[in-house]
Amino acid sequence: MGTRKRGIGLICAVLCVLIVVAALAACGSSGTSNSTSSGAPGVTKTLNIGVLMPFSGDGALWGKTELASIQVAAADLNAAGGVKVGNDTYMFGVKAYDNQWDPSVSATVARKAVSDGVRYVFSWSGPEVLAENAATRGTTVLTFVTASDAICQGPKHPNNYNSWFYYPDNLQVLYSYAKKAHPDYTTVVPIITDDAVSLQEAKYLKQYVTPIGFKVLDPVKIAGGETDFYPVLTPLIKEGVNIIDVASPGPEDAALIIKQAHELGYKGIFAHADAPDVHDYASIAGWPAMEGFIGAPVYQTLPTATGKHWRVAYMKKTQGDKSTGPTADYDTMLLIAAAMKKAGSVDPDVVNKALPTVTVEGTTGLTRFGGADVLGIPHLLERPITVIQVNDGKVATVYSGWPARVAGSMASPTPTQ
Repeated sequence: MGTRKRGIGLICAVLCVLIVVAALAACGSSGTSNSTSSGAPGVTKTLNIGVLMPFSGDGALWGKTELASIQVAAADLNAAGGVKVGNDTYMFGVKAYDNQWDPSVSATVARKAVSDGVRYVFSWSGPEVLAENAATRGTTVLTFVTASDAICQGPKHPNNYNSWFYYPDNLQVLYSYAKKAHPDYTTVVPIITDDAVSLQEAKYLKQYVTPIGFKVLDPVKIAGGETDFYPVLTPLIKEGVNIIDVASPGPEDAALIIKQAHELGYKGIFAHADAPDVHDYASIAGWPAMEGFIGAPVYQTLPTATGKHWRVAYMKKTQGDKSTGPTADYDTMLLIAAAMKKAGSVDPDVVNKALPTVTVEGTTGLTRFGGADVLGIPHLLERPITVIQVNDGKVATVYSGWPARVAGSMASPTPTQ
């Protein structure tokens, strides 16, 4: 994924768009009265976005970075004065709920969020989202899913959006680059955690990467929280695997896999088509073990003014975190804001109809909800896909573009050589 924002003037424009995002949250508390251009009295209200993600246990690192990006959007929105809908002004709030990456906990916190008035939710992966959908049935809640998971998407789930990416798009772009860069590499194996999302990703890997010219082995399953991967890695290295796909395990597990494979003398590379946190992996595995690592979508450079603004604000918020996957949250907020502005409403039923009709220039470039060709409804976040590679201990952008199914309808970036 990869194109960015404008100058100070653009940032102002973005803040105006973000203002609309305020309308996201839930119908909140009334506050100070204010006058409108028509002279009619207005009320300042709070609209809360619910962030239902793991903030403890496995996945806590991901949850905290996603939350930080949403909080950056909230700060931008409020600094611009909130969102006006009719005579009222809405200020943007963020409420975090720890779903612990557990469907049963997710159902509980979802009911709590709805009782708090939340009607717009950023959540995790399929099993958790399905539990949340069931727990909030009877109330319209728009859910923006930050993991690529088909089981909670499509016409049967009309209030859910994939606000991450379509995993096969990333696979096609990433492994097409891998084949070009390493024409002698032939064999790929995914190491995955044993859960529904990871199993689906392994199926996608075989389906979309095999036609590119690779032999894709059956996935090797691990349990979350392991620390000894030598028994798993040794036979793979003996088998002559060239590429180990580590998109499924959590950051700590993936980093240990990379480190231990390097210690065993592995000569191939690692691939990750699910927005890897490269610097976090390197902090555990070491940069020598990361050499040749390829990943997508990673936005090493954010060329738009919005992207540049986001990076500064996000790194300040996180005390220097360098991951860029959370840009998707920020861009999703822009789209929701634009939809609210177009609809003239914060009602989730009304906004749901407007969301697929708006396009914004987000942190990475032109951004929209589309993908009716793959989901059955246009609820898939579509942005440019950028590939990075670790060369001599540094992260370099090596390609940026669109998968074939999108290229005809969106401005395509120039491949980076």
